[in-house]
Parts: sequence; structure tokens; C-alpha cells
Amino acid sequence: MTERDLSKILTPLEPGSKAQTARALAECLRVAKELVFVGQDGQEGSIASKLRELMAEALDRFADQQARGDLTDTRKYTIEVSKVLGAQLSRLAKRCTAVHKEPDGATTHGALTVERLLEMLAEDCGMVISRPGSWEGSGMARLLASHGCDLGE
Repeated sequence: MTERDLSKILTPLEPGSKAQTARALAECLRVAKELVFVGQDGQEGSIASKLRELMAEALDRFADQQARGDLTDTRKYTIEVSKVLGAQLSRLAKRCTAVHKEPDGATTHGALTVERLLEMLAEDCGMVISRPGSWEGSGMARLLASHGCDLGE
């Protein structure tokens, strides 16, 4: 592997996403484990030295991106639903919002739009993994089981 090959590994680090940066750094670490060696004369190989230098630069850029807030911690998913389902989701979000607006109706997520309703449900799906014993996680696991996805939780 040449210095040029190492530079190619780090190319995605410029204005990339957190995932791109993490993948590039993981690849660097993998390569580092393969390349770091000490010659018979006790001197470190030049490729290993260059790799450490490139990794230090990459980690500095990653830290700078984090400090500036350039790395997003979110993922965006796009789904398409039928007009009928869209209308049903809209009506459901409005009903949930109406409950929230009642005098004793404080809900966990406040007034809901369709997007916020789906985000709330996605959070509950995530809790099947992150908090399986919670009310939300266990409830969603039961719902998934009713669709044939018995996770044995």
C-alpha cells in the first residue's frame, strides 16, 4: 500500500457525514493494524509513520467537524403512503392533538403532525432494542409480534 492509497482512504473525510468519517477512520485503523511494523533494524516502517500522520490529520478534521456541529446525528427516511392512509394518519394526528389540548390531556409528545406521529412511533420501535422492558419497547414488540415478527423479547 502506498501513501496515495492511504490518502484515498481518507478522501471521504472532507465535508462528509459522520458515517462516512467513521467508515474512513475504521478503514484506517484496519490498515494500521496490518501495516504497523518494526523492521529488523528496529526502525518503524515509513508507511506506518505516514499512516499515523494521516490518521492524526483525519482525527483533527473529525474533531473540528464535531465542534462546529457539522456532523448530524440523524438519518432521514422517506416513505410513500396512499392518499387514503395519508388521510387516516392526518385524522389520527389531529385526534391525538385534541386529546393533548384537553384540560387533563398532557400527552408525552404534545401536539402531533403526521411527521411527528411517525417519529414518535419510530422512537418506540427503537426502544424494542434500546429499552426492551420499557412500556414503549415491550408494547411495540407485542405489536410487531401480532404482525408475525415475534422477537422473543
